[in-house]
Amino acid sequence: MLPKWAHLRRASEATMQLTDRQTATIFAALIAWEDELSEGERWLTSIYDFGEHTPLSKQEVRDLRDQLRKGGHIAYEPDEPAMWKMSVPTYVGAQPHEEKVDWPDFAQPMVPVLVHEFEGVRVIMGSHDRINQDQPDLQIERRPHGWAIFIHPNGGDPVACIYILDNGRTFLIPEKYTEPSLETVDDIPAELDAPYRPA
Repeated sequence: MLPKWAHLRRASEATMQLTDRQTATIFAALIAWEDELSEGERWLTSIYDFGEHTPLSKQEVRDLRDQLRKGGHIAYEPDEPAMWKMSVPTYVGAQPHEEKVDWPDFAQPMVPVLVHEFEGVRVIMGSHDRINQDQPDLQIERRPHGWAIFIHPNGGDPVACIYILDNGRTFLIPEKYTEPSLETVDDIPAELDAPYRPA
């Protein structure tokens, strides 16, 4: 199994040469897009998926058209991988409490979680920093007939991998010689739901 960061790389700057036909098509599309901008940015982002980006302004579209008109090589550097930042509440429903108390199932603290592209998907639990190697994370890879999920409790090697086949069969393979090692239990660890009071 590959180490956690063995295949995390950032593509370097690349260049491409457009044909005259490709340039003409893009140029015409930019003219049409400039007309679309007259409807307003909010409308555009509700119709088209820009991810975390905003549409180019009319001036930026004109600048891009000028660059295309000049021709030549087009250099580009890939953007940051697509990311989804969120904060999840803490489950406190299993905490001991008086029956008469209106006790919530979820409460503070809100804990950061980051989901980002990573030759598949990587889910970092406890941080919005995709470079963070101290927080636990899951790396999810698509395989020809199922999914591989690598479990990293910290910045080290995975402690286990879960394989889920498309037919529903599921396998858990613990890694040997990892620290901390994977522990198998018959019930929820007591320390997971130790007494806690929501803020």
